[in-house]
Amino acid sequence: MSALTITTLTFASATALATPLESSWSGDLDAPPDRPRNTWEMDAFDNIWPLCGGSYDTLGSLFECPAIAVGDTSTYSDLWTVNDTFGPRELSYQPVDWHRGIDFSAECGEPVFAIADGTVKRLKYDTSGTDDPSVAVRHCFDDIHPDDPNYTNDHDYGCYTTYYRHLAGVEVAMNEHVVQGQQIGWSGYSNVGDRIHEFADVNGYDPSVAEACAARLSGDYRHLHFEVLESSTIKYFWTYSGDAIHPLHALPYNDTSAGEITELVVRSPATGELEVDVEIEFPHGEVDMAGVDVDLYERSCWWWWTILTPLDQDGDLDPSGDRYFSNTEGSNPSSPTWFDFERWNWQWSHRGSSSPYDWATEDADCPHAGEHGSSYSSNYHLERDTAGESFNGVAVEPAHFNDDEPFWTVGFDFERFSVPDDVSTHNACVRAQLYDIHGTEVATEEINCSC
Repeated sequence: MSALTITTLTFASATALATPLESSWSGDLDAPPDRPRNTWEMDAFDNIWPLCGGSYDTLGSLFECPAIAVGDTSTYSDLWTVNDTFGPRELSYQPVDWHRGIDFSAECGEPVFAIADGTVKRLKYDTSGTDDPSVAVRHCFDDIHPDDPNYTNDHDYGCYTTYYRHLAGVEVAMNEHVVQGQQIGWSGYSNVGDRIHEFADVNGYDPSVAEACAARLSGDYRHLHFEVLESSTIKYFWTYSGDAIHPLHALPYNDTSAGEITELVVRSPATGELEVDVEIEFPHGEVDMAGVDVDLYERSCWWWWTILTPLDQDGDLDPSGDRYFSNTEGSNPSSPTWFDFERWNWQWSHRGSSSPYDWATEDADCPHAGEHGSSYSSNYHLERDTAGESFNGVAVEPAHFNDDEPFWTVGFDFERFSVPDDVSTHNACVRAQLYDIHGTEVATEEINCSC
């Protein structure tokens, strides 16, 4: 882990960190405006993990394979760890890829279990565009209408969906009711669907799980991809990628509020403007980071007193709850002064031009619709092909992360804060906050905030 770096190119010097301030975040971190949340009803500690045995690091205690599991469970004890988490990540071919789940680096052929009671709603369908076998299970808190496809859950919106992807085989049927701990499939690897098809073409039959695992090529990554999506109040089984939330909302784990801000850099690229870089770091065993919030204050000194006056930005969280929140040009123009992984995913995940549904009207409401062109993917705004390239006033730079890395590190460049004409940039205090999926502030760093 690197030591904290606090740098400023405009201020006279970097002062000692002041006593933490109260957050000026204007919204509920667990409930972005204009988006109903179901997770407040979810008691994750009633759920189990989709894999048994293995190693959770600090995520939680090991649990034994449920007795209902198929086969001799004593053989399934290989260690596995978290290899990727929810949010931006770096791939070998893409500086910023958007990941909507957690990857567990399990061996091929490990049993995969339903984390809670539910109903199988999709089989061998992967919304990310791959053809790998997958299972989707809908879980509802309301037991009155769990299997009615016409039920409009408009009063308590108590459903969510779990996806289990890249499977080497499945053990359930469409619309089957499953119970917690029931085996629903076997873990596989990336491109396992292609290998299954290639095997069937050559041999004339679908491979067994063991044969599917044996067909893996050296570049195929062995893992289970686990995803959680919220249902909307309009339709209680809704699985569009913008509804994805951090999977740890639905899993029990040991929340130690770990995480650090390892770098805070402030620059003044032009008169009356500031640019802020923040780098955050979470330990491998607790990858539940949710976002960063940056606040700007005017610092006044009177004897030994420090007086901090908020300098509101047009880029602060929009209290009106507009779906899209974009880089502004108002009286205090600024980029968004925050980056929340779930809200960013919800705002900027499009249905895409190739969607089988007519989403043209909704996608056209996007402030950046002019950039879409005639053909665009659902991840058009979320993924970047050039390192350091910004979107909507924020550049995101994730570092390489896999099960060999001790920390997950992401950098953010918030490109524009406005400083009023009557306030000197030398007296601007910057405060950065890192928070987890529960809205808990786990780290705070400040610059130029004390006299």
